[in-house]
Amino acid sequence: MSKNTSILSSDNWGTLLKTAFTAFPKIWWRIVTINILAVLMILLGFAITAGIGILLLGGMSAVESAYINFISTMNLTIPQWWIFGGLLFFWINWAIVFAITAKIANILVIKDYVRKQTTNPFVLYFQTAWSFFWRYVGLGFRAFWYIYWPILVLFIVAPIFFMFVKMVSAESLPTMPTATNVVSESIASEEVEDTKSMPIEVEETQKDVDKLETVDEEIPFDMMNDEEDYNEDYYNTESEYNSPLIAGIQDNMASILVGIGTFFLFLIFIIWRSVYMAFTSTHLIEHDQSAKEAFDASIKLVKGNWWAVFLSLSGFFLVVSFLPGMAFGMLSLLFPMMGIPMWISDVLTNLYSWIVVAPVGTAFIYFLMLHLMAQKKVS
Repeated sequence: MSKNTSILSSDNWGTLLKTAFTAFPKIWWRIVTINILAVLMILLGFAITAGIGILLLGGMSAVESAYINFISTMNLTIPQWWIFGGLLFFWINWAIVFAITAKIANILVIKDYVRKQTTNPFVLYFQTAWSFFWRYVGLGFRAFWYIYWPILVLFIVAPIFFMFVKMVSAESLPTMPTATNVVSESIASEEVEDTKSMPIEVEETQKDVDKLETVDEEIPFDMMNDEEDYNEDYYNTESEYNSPLIAGIQDNMASILVGIGTFFLFLIFIIWRSVYMAFTSTHLIEHDQSAKEAFDASIKLVKGNWWAVFLSLSGFFLVVSFLPGMAFGMLSLLFPMMGIPMWISDVLTNLYSWIVVAPVGTAFIYFLMLHLMAQKKVS
């Protein structure tokens, strides 16, 4: 098989999706149990954090007073800032740790299913998952660096580039005229003409006045309209060029366009590299490898089949997650007519995500990885 030939077809995608739903009856309750355990552990961490805060601050009333003061004025004493900051840091890390172990345990459920084994969800979550924890964390840092280090470099280079573009555009673009400048130039030119035509003798002045009166009587009406239009152009010029918003956009148009283009390039770059990381965690747990080995294996699996993997994952989440989510949203529009509280819609959406999307999604990615491994002989 050639390097650039896709080994994923629509038939393969349909088969993998069907296989994931076939596994659903045996895996869903175990994955849901693990996710419930994760939520309970996160709530336990919050309770521990709150208890420590109550002890350190001197009672529940002191905690409530400090919290209200923080919400209203953000004015706390230095010890209170240290306590709140330390407790928040503790609880965030607690939540991250037990969320990671839940993710590992979910993949272990699929691994057991493939091997036709059954392990208690409590054992998977509180025991087996911890043997992969630090490798999983290391894999996360490696993937983060792989995806974002070019972006970090661009964040340093981009401001310098924007300054350069602004300087070049400021030098190359002509200065926009303002109504004040136009009127001033017009008055100055009229004064020069008046000075040149100023008569030397009084008799000649009187003759010129008579001639001007005669000329005024002979001025066509169209020329008078042209003069009014000319004056209107001054006012239009003032409203166009003196608007702060328009002037700001004109002055920074190059920077705005470069910024928009850079944002979309960042987005495309992140998506491109994220697809290569699609199988890092599943490969780590399937083969009990190091973070580096799993990282390299995921890149090999996707290489040459990027579009096939991207479309497979996008198609799955479109069919299993996005379209049902749209259906729940449309259904929720009928709830007020039927007298059903709107929070029921949120409950149904979350239950669907927990009970269907999480188990089937984990299984689909795992089976997709196994399919690529069999076709490309990557271990």
